[in-house]
Amino acid sequence: MRSRPGGGTRAVALAGSLALALACSSAEERAREQLERGREYAAAGRFDEARLELLNASLSDAVGVEARRALAEIEIDQGELGAALVLLREANRLDPDDRRVALSLAGLIMGEESAEAKRLIEGAVAADPEDPAGYIARSQLALSSGSRRAALQAARMAIEKGPDDPEADFQLGLVLEATIRKGQLRETGTADTVYESAWGAFEGYVEKGGERPWKARLEQARVLAAWPGRATQAARQFRVAIEEARESGSRRDLLVAASRAAAFARKDRDDELEREALETLVETEPRDYSWWRALAEIERRKRRDPDAVWRRALAARPDDPRAHIEYARFLISRWKLDEALAHLEGKAAEGIAPPILLTAVSSTQLAARRVDDARATVERLEAEHPDHPRTRVARAQLLMRQGKVGEALELARALTAEHDDYHGLIFLARAEIASGDPEAAFDALRKASGLHPVFPYEAEQARAQLEARQGDCPAAIRRYERIAARIALSSEDNLVLARCHYRSDEAVAGRKILEEILENPAAPSAAILEYARREAGDPAVRTRMRRSLEFLLRREPRNWEVLSVLTRIDLADDRAEEALARLDEKIDRAGDRELPEVRLLRAQVAAEAGRDEGRLQDALIALRAKPKLRNALEISVALLLEIEKPKQALEAAEFAKRNNAISPERQLLLGQLYRMNDRHEEAVAVFEKAVRRSPENPNLHLQLGLALEALNRQPEAVAAFEKALAISTTFPGAEHARRALEGARGNGAS
Repeated sequence: MRSRPGGGTRAVALAGSLALALACSSAEERAREQLERGREYAAAGRFDEARLELLNASLSDAVGVEARRALAEIEIDQGELGAALVLLREANRLDPDDRRVALSLAGLIMGEESAEAKRLIEGAVAADPEDPAGYIARSQLALSSGSRRAALQAARMAIEKGPDDPEADFQLGLVLEATIRKGQLRETGTADTVYESAWGAFEGYVEKGGERPWKARLEQARVLAAWPGRATQAARQFRVAIEEARESGSRRDLLVAASRAAAFARKDRDDELEREALETLVETEPRDYSWWRALAEIERRKRRDPDAVWRRALAARPDDPRAHIEYARFLISRWKLDEALAHLEGKAAEGIAPPILLTAVSSTQLAARRVDDARATVERLEAEHPDHPRTRVARAQLLMRQGKVGEALELARALTAEHDDYHGLIFLARAEIASGDPEAAFDALRKASGLHPVFPYEAEQARAQLEARQGDCPAAIRRYERIAARIALSSEDNLVLARCHYRSDEAVAGRKILEEILENPAAPSAAILEYARREAGDPAVRTRMRRSLEFLLRREPRNWEVLSVLTRIDLADDRAEEALARLDEKIDRAGDRELPEVRLLRAQVAAEAGRDEGRLQDALIALRAKPKLRNALEISVALLLEIEKPKQALEAAEFAKRNNAISPERQLLLGQLYRMNDRHEEAVAVFEKAVRRSPENPNLHLQLGLALEALNRQPEAVAAFEKALAISTTFPGAEHARRALEGARGNGAS
């Protein structure tokens, strides 16, 4: 039979395409098998094998996105959030329509990138309004931002959409638990029905076949811990959670359950439960030295042998330099500085990571103010280990201590650009803060957190402190809660946390933390001052605090903050004359020293007590001696205006300006003084600069408008008044702005 022209070629092509299709099919099947094996290995806790299978599967176009999501779940489970984030971002880029990937990514970023998390969640809800997972994520986001009502509404919607979905019940339980905590923080009380509903929601998760029953038992234990009178039941339930996590959970599950139990026990002073939980933790993750520290603290508290705990830690991790650094910290806490330094130097001589241990030696010497010794250690590091990253960290620390912030910062930036060094990044963050760049500090700390093998305590502590300093108290409180779940907070951190609770309208929580700090006879003076400032409305507190503050003032006679708070307490108790007598004595004893803080304080007290003599002189002396002193300019100006001397008030403000003491807050005062002295062009210049710095401050726009109106620049004045009222119709100067606007329009502007 004769073939048609070209038939053979077509047959070959067809055979080739079939072979290619079969090969593609085979490759896809192989990838799906790898995906399934990876999931099976992960379920069995064989994570290294699971990672390998899923990594191979991720190379397939057919299941690559799914494999990346599964791999990210493993990394999340193991606490490797940085790696999970990279995987989920890539999976989302490859398939933006995959709702499961979008929701997983949103769950990871909602604490840092809430706007992007919201976009992902709302996109998933819009794509499938019947899927409860979207409403669960919506509830999680609302809860993370403090919107409990929205969180509750979304959780109930999730249950409505998925009545058999255990995760919806679990989320409802979390929202109710947050309601319980908020009631505690504000001392508003919580009805037993809320506790019962939270318990029932977590029970529903178990009954509906939730994959991790241990986590429901753990949350039930936390509900009991918050429920008045249920501490014994809570301890029992924490033990149940630990055992369930041990039997059916992963290694990370066990760590979470045991760490939560330890935190509860520490707070409830249940040493037996805390010891049991900590023993589980050090057995499961011996690299996390916060657990060893907590165990040693129990032994110290019980007057037993804390050294024995550290001997165990060193035996478990003899070649880990961090173990020896932690042991040295323990020795220092027991006033054995020389012994700590000798231990570090001895282990370095044995060959255990000499650059790391010698850097720890130099930083310890700097902390102990042994600068010459630290310099010698740094020179030794540079001679013996010139190329090691820690050598440059040590040099940067020394430069910082010597006040050479710019050089230290330059060195730290160069180091961290070349090496992903945890301690280098921590130091860089501190240097960035010292140089006034908090955003760069946040970036360094975020990167550092992803590098630590277990819990990045130093990085998380620094992030919490920085968040509090930047005014983001909700974020700082959440971070401190995560730290406190692992280890007792220091007095310094508890003080920062207490301040954040006060700023968040949670005075009960703030007061409780401060009172716990003050139980220690060696409580820091900053905590005593904070408590006195916050709680001095209570006469009983004032009586108690007066004794503490008088003792502090004898111990720290130049602590002007102590003197100020003590004076305020005297004024509250109608003891102004006693306060003035104390201030008079301080100034008389000082002789030629000007004591600007004390002078300013005496001016304030004299004004409040109605004593005219010397108060203006005191305020002006304080301003001349220390132009940047808070309230020095403001009080001087107020006293000068009181006696109708606006020209001298402006001279005082211009003196502050010449001395670089006009802060953004003082711009308003300077501009008003220019207006008061008919120097309207200069007032306009000041207010325009202030508006550029704070464009949403309505009062600045009002003042700018008044200065423009005085120059007969009516259209610009109208625009300024309109802008002020567009920003706010209720700010204190709003009525003035309305009248000024009407007047300017009546003068011909439109």
